[in-house]
Amino acid sequence: MNQRIGMPSGLAALGVTNNHVPGIVEYAQKDLAALSNPVRAGADDYAAMVAATM
Repeated sequence: MNQRIGMPSGLAALGVTNNHVPGIVEYAQKDLAALSNPVRAGADDYAAMVAATM
C-alpha cells in the first residue's frame, strides 16, 4: 500500500543508514515514552526494531 500511495517503504528510503542506528537506539532508550511501555526494551531490542524497519 505504501508504494501505491507514494509513501517510503522503510527507513532506508528516507536516508537512514546503519550508521544512524546507535543514535536512534540511544534516543529511544532515553525517550519518556519508553517508561510507560509495559514491555521493557533494551539496546539490542531497539536495534532489532530499527533493523526490521529498514
